[in-house]
Order: sequence, then C-alpha cells, then structure tokens
Amino acid sequence: MGLQRINGKWDDSYDLLPTYHEELLRSVPSSLDELDSKECNGDVCFTRFSVALKPYINGFLKGCRRYIDIYSTHLTGRSRG
Repeated sequence: MGLQRINGKWDDSYDLLPTYHEELLRSVPSSLDELDSKECNGDVCFTRFSVALKPYINGFLKGCRRYIDIYSTHLTGRSRG
C-alpha cells in the first residue's frame, strides 16, 4: 500500500510508456526505439521497449572497438519481464 502511494500502480506505469516513447523521440531526435504491444483480452498489453540513443549510435560508428559492453536491465516485480 505504501509503495503504491509512492510509485503509483503497476498498470498506470505501463500506460505511460507511449508518452515516454514520444518524449524520448522529441528530446533525442534520430534515436531508434521500438515500442511493441499486443492485444490481450481486449486490452493493449506491453511486450517490449527497445532504445538506441543517437549519441551512442554515433559514438559506436565513429570508434567501434573490439570490446563492446552491453548493459541489460531486466524488469522485476509483478510482471517478471
């Protein structure tokens, strides 16, 4: 109950993903991102959100090195993504 008051409801945060997607494209133009969803029981269900920010793409293309560090964050909580 207390965490819900601080962070909001899980479903509400997923509903904000399209807004976050649009704001990301507005603030970092030419970035690549993909927001995928599917229909589940009459609702729109989030499946994945991928982002490649333009400054990182440019840096990769200008100075590709043999070692690439990929940082991955997995969703935790109720959805176990």
